[in-house]
Amino acid sequence: MSFNLKIKFSLMIIPFVILEIVLLILKDKTKIEFYGFLFLFFMIVFGVDIIILVINCFLSNKIKINRKIQSKINEGDYLKIELKVSNNNVFPLINLEVEDFLSCADKDKEKKFILDWIRPKFNLNLIYGCICDLRGEYVLNSIKINFFGFLRFFYVQRNWGKESIIYVYPKIFKIKEIGNLTKGYLPWFGVETIFASGDDHEFFGLREYKRGDSLKRIHWLSVARKNQLIVREFQRCNFNQAAIMFVLGEEYRIGKCKEMVSEYIVKLAASLTAYFIEKNICIEIIAHAGKIVHFPFNKGYVYKEEIFKFYAEAKAESKISMENFVDEYDRFIPSNVTIFVLLTENELNALIRIMYFKSRNISIIAIIIISSTFLDNQINEYDINCIKNKILAKFLNTNIKFIFINKGDFLETVFEKVKL
Repeated sequence: MSFNLKIKFSLMIIPFVILEIVLLILKDKTKIEFYGFLFLFFMIVFGVDIIILVINCFLSNKIKINRKIQSKINEGDYLKIELKVSNNNVFPLINLEVEDFLSCADKDKEKKFILDWIRPKFNLNLIYGCICDLRGEYVLNSIKINFFGFLRFFYVQRNWGKESIIYVYPKIFKIKEIGNLTKGYLPWFGVETIFASGDDHEFFGLREYKRGDSLKRIHWLSVARKNQLIVREFQRCNFNQAAIMFVLGEEYRIGKCKEMVSEYIVKLAASLTAYFIEKNICIEIIAHAGKIVHFPFNKGYVYKEEIFKFYAEAKAESKISMENFVDEYDRFIPSNVTIFVLLTENELNALIRIMYFKSRNISIIAIIIISSTFLDNQINEYDINCIKNKILAKFLNTNIKFIFINKGDFLETVFEKVKL
């Protein structure tokens, strides 16, 4: 909690000062004591107002503020905030103003509540919120409480609580099915398992110790129970593995607000991630958004939260092209994987670079965002088809599968037609 004294000048102070000056002049000029009485009366009122303000500041030491807020929310959803103001004094509090600034709000970011009276030992609950229209990582500063006197010429401001971080995740669309992935590691014994570790092996079960087994695999709890050496057995991770690769370049800021190429890329990547996590598929993210971002193969909802925090705060700040990204960071491109590459029709040379890694047994799915459809002067359907046909002709015998995205497409319907 911090303490700041600020002087606030309201419109009321102007007529008050004028009135006092006039009364003082009239008293001196006319020698009428009534004007002096009025001058003294208003000065006493002003003094009482200052005393009330000081008392309020003194009582503020026993105020408690508790703000309950969600740490994550989806784009376009309503953020609900519950603020509890507790007056633990034996005296009431008067003339308070509670102020919160919601940086994630689409409009009306400043929330103010004027509280004329809070009785002793009373908890006041304030419920408010906002629509979070744009994805991002937002910081909500501490709550501010302004203590006023009756005249509201001055106020004392105090800050309560700590900053809160809110992640507004991109709004995803539902992908029902995109077909069977064709790359990955075959599981031992043909059994698919649940992810339990961060490497390429997963927990399978327990068995008796055999000569040559690593001591690191001894399951000491079972040893204590059975009084014999028991080890954990592992098997290879499941067959399906997918990687998502994209660059959020400055040139992708085509369009307006959520209808930008960069926003479509983030939405597509987030929706694919959610789909693979739901299908229990190992997933890897290789991206560049001002800096290299790499999430190694993993799965599970905890892993999903880590990736979605990146999607929330990712900005189109990369100054390298997709082709340069592939050349410079090719070591991150895994083998034996189906890789989903998100790019525009102007970055097709990157696909040619990725094709050079055929020795790694890579299957390429190219999701092409037609950036020309995001311009103010949108191209017609004929020109869009010409762009698609040129791309398909260029990669006719490459076994690369294409998914085309235009501005305004209902993405869920687009992916319903995809058969890999």
